[in-house]
Amino acid sequence: MAEQWAAAFSKGNLGALMSLYDEDALMWGTSSSKIRRGSSAIRQYYAQLLNAFPGSRVSLGETSPRLYGDLGVNSGSYTMRRVASDGKVSVTSARFTMIYVRRGAKWLIVDHHSSLATR
Repeated sequence: MAEQWAAAFSKGNLGALMSLYDEDALMWGTSSSKIRRGSSAIRQYYAQLLNAFPGSRVSLGETSPRLYGDLGVNSGSYTMRRVASDGKVSVTSARFTMIYVRRGAKWLIVDHHSSLATR
């Protein structure tokens, strides 16, 4: 799931990104001051981020996916490369935890936390 998330984010594909989240998912985004509750709030967060930084790219680092029946957990790291409208490039290191549940044949993110990595 983290690989699908990184690919959708890097393509700027909001629809593909949102297809990974459960309708009632929670997300604490790296650049968010609050928890986003539900797919509508998560969509708004990503839409703002992707519009502010078109062409952003995510590269996954170490990940540790684990399965527990119909529940999955993945913790890891990633690097985000963003280009601002003035052309300034910034590279941010972050860490994440995603919790997934299986809904029929599909896995969906139900909880996603991301924060800046400390040195």
